[in-house]
Order: sequence, then C-alpha cells, then structure tokens
Amino acid sequence: MARLSFFLLSALSLGFAAAEDLQDCNGARYLPSRYTCYDGKYLCPVYNGVPTLRCGDACYSAGQYSCNNGVLSGLSFTDTSYTLRADNPTAPFDNAPIEACSRAFWIGRGTCAYCPSVVGEYCATFPNDTRLIGSSGMSTSVPGGQMFYIDPTGALGYTGAHSAYYPPGSVFGVTAYKNGDQGEFKYTPGEGWYACPTTADANVLQIFQKLPGITLASNCTGLNILVTEVGGTGAWQYT
Repeated sequence: MARLSFFLLSALSLGFAAAEDLQDCNGARYLPSRYTCYDGKYLCPVYNGVPTLRCGDACYSAGQYSCNNGVLSGLSFTDTSYTLRADNPTAPFDNAPIEACSRAFWIGRGTCAYCPSVVGEYCATFPNDTRLIGSSGMSTSVPGGQMFYIDPTGALGYTGAHSAYYPPGSVFGVTAYKNGDQGEFKYTPGEGWYACPTTADANVLQIFQKLPGITLASNCTGLNILVTEVGGTGAWQYT
C-alpha cells in the first residue's frame, strides 16, 4: 500500500470531494482533494484543504513539525503574544482573522474591546485587536488578566474581566507553535477546529473544537488555525 505513517492521524478530517476523478499513486487509488501523491508512490493526507508534507516515512504538518534530512522535529512554542487566523483554502473564510467578542471567538464579527476612561491616554496605545499569549492567556492589561479555554460544548471562549469564572468542565492547554506566520494553534486531545454558523448572519462563524464525545452541527466547516507572533498587548480588556 503506497501510504506513509501519519502523525496525529486521529485529528485528520478528510472530507469528501464532489465530481472528482480517482488518481493512481503506485497502484493506490486516491482523490486529490484528500491526498497528495509524492514521488509517484507516497500518499499523504490533505487536512482542511491543506496538504501534509512528506518527511522520510512520515507525513507531517509544517505548522507543528520541521523536517531535516528525513527526520522530524517538533516546532518550539510561541514566547510572545500572537494573533489567530483561519486556514482552509477551500473555504470562503480562508485567511480571515479570528477575533474575540462576547466571550467567544469568531470569524467575521470583529474584536470587542474596552478601556475605561480612568486609564486615560494609555487607552490609545492599544491596537484593540485579538491577541493571545501562551496556552491560556488573553493579551490584556486589565488587573487579574483574562484566560481562554474550550468549554464543554467545544466553543473556544474566554473569561470576563475581573472574573476567573469559566464553565465547569472546560479545558485549557491549547498549544501555539512558532513558525513565522505558519505555526498552528492546536488542541491535541481534540479532533480539530470548526467554524459554525450560530447567529442569523451566515457570514459570522463561531469557533469550536470537536472534543471527544461531542457532535457539532452538520453545517460546520473544518479549519486549521494559524498563529502569527506580534508581541505587545492587544487590549485593556476583551468584552
């Protein structure tokens, strides 16, 4: 079978292609929307429209690994604040920013930020875009800070200012990999990120992680989330 060993195979949501002809890869039949054939004989899967790459006898994501002389190495983690953007070349929202608003993360809604008047001229120093830091921090200056998490429904959310509350059963520990603007935002125990229409506006999509044991709506679209390190603080607080 012309197929390589796959890293994180359980996280691959391969999807189906319409009206697509099967191709041959050293005797193995495959759909080009689901696999890439390397050197005429090695198949690697396509994940949310993005081909994985070949490294020796493995397939890998450039957002989590590097390949040197046929040997895979894990990428380092971000060490400063970063922004998020959607990655799915087959979706209309490809490359769109992912932003925080109303305790959730969205495509197409914009960032909801606030700075009280008592802070004075310092408010003007914030770009008021959505920035995260580390595996659970929102990049804010409000005393006590804010954290992001994945709630039990799979929704990516964040705590309110001056409050440490998050829904019982929420999980933390998303990894942000460093690779220029191509590092991935990954929750390894989950089955992948999805953008779901949850409002009356079909152009506004909420971000979910498919946690084990939960079912997302059938009209959700899979995506990768990429991080770009930018440094600095995003906002006084997110609302």
